[in-house]
Amino acid sequence: MNLIDLNLMPAMPEIVLFALLIAVLLADLWISDKNRYLTHLMSLGTVIIVAVTQLAVWEQGSTLAFHGMYIADGMSRLSKLVLYGLTFGLFIYSKPYNQARGIFKGEFYTLSLFALLGMSVMVSAAHFLTAYIGLELLSLSLYAMIALRRDSGRSAEAALKYFVLGALASGLLLTAGRLDSLPAACRARRAPRLGLVRGGAVQYCPSSPRARHGIVTTPRIGK
Repeated sequence: MNLIDLNLMPAMPEIVLFALLIAVLLADLWISDKNRYLTHLMSLGTVIIVAVTQLAVWEQGSTLAFHGMYIADGMSRLSKLVLYGLTFGLFIYSKPYNQARGIFKGEFYTLSLFALLGMSVMVSAAHFLTAYIGLELLSLSLYAMIALRRDSGRSAEAALKYFVLGALASGLLLTAGRLDSLPAACRARRAPRLGLVRGGAVQYCPSSPRARHGIVTTPRIGK
């Protein structure tokens, strides 16, 4: 595998967004609270640059990247532009709200950009794993954003509850995705159906771990 095989050009907006996000994160470390408007302006500029990058790499038709795990088509590109516009509007209208509540901090902008990155990955997901990575990027950012008001008990409680429910949902999602992929893997090897009981015997995939350990039948229950 090399960079040519990965075909990074369709994912260039996400790559640029991640690079600029890290730059905003590092620059914010040296910005004082009274100059926090600089982080605000850099975040707005980041969204604009990413939107221009998306327009620059716009192509007709659909393109697969990362060995079919990422897709860039008209719908995904348009959806990303909508996300960029909504994020730009969020930064504009949230500034007075954050200033009034004492949460006009750089963390808000970096977490929002991370959430934007997660949504962009989800929009272009052509594989379950890609969608899961995007969902986790979005969810982890939201956990921290909910708890951004450190002096609020309600904020901390809401973030903790959301985190617990999100962790449970993430585990169930991974389990369901894994179980759903097993029959497909079996069919790809031209094996019988997986786990169907017929005549008291389990039809199994010969290449599965259960088959290698000799677990091929189950006792009949009833008559």
